[in-house]
Amino acid sequence: MLVGMDEEPRYLKERGKAIWRSYGAGSLPAGPQALVHEYARLADALDKLDTILGARATDWARIVLDEIGEVTLEVNGLLGERRQHAMALRTLHAEIRAAGIQPIDQKKDRDETEGRGGIVLSLIQRAQDAG
Repeated sequence: MLVGMDEEPRYLKERGKAIWRSYGAGSLPAGPQALVHEYARLADALDKLDTILGARATDWARIVLDEIGEVTLEVNGLLGERRQHAMALRTLHAEIRAAGIQPIDQKKDRDETEGRGGIVLSLIQRAQDAG
């Protein structure tokens, strides 16, 4: 994984680029940047899996009848892969939030809220965001 990138990685796709830009990842320190970078890559990979599965909507599962008459349901392995990517994406997002890394717009909103009413308004805003 590349770290310390000032510029947006060229290989990121639409959603990955949106994530990279929303966190201002090019200006983050190496550790937080690595988390956002992986988050963007995972989002792109999940989109690609969705595209593949969407094109194969009829291939998600099939019923197989073997020579002795047993029926088996075979599920496309990409569904499991997609589920794993989605779980990894959620986990990484939770790690990013736990590390205090926020999208630029949320940082700006928090700074403005704290400037107008101090920490009390900031805590109210965070409680509303969490609830």
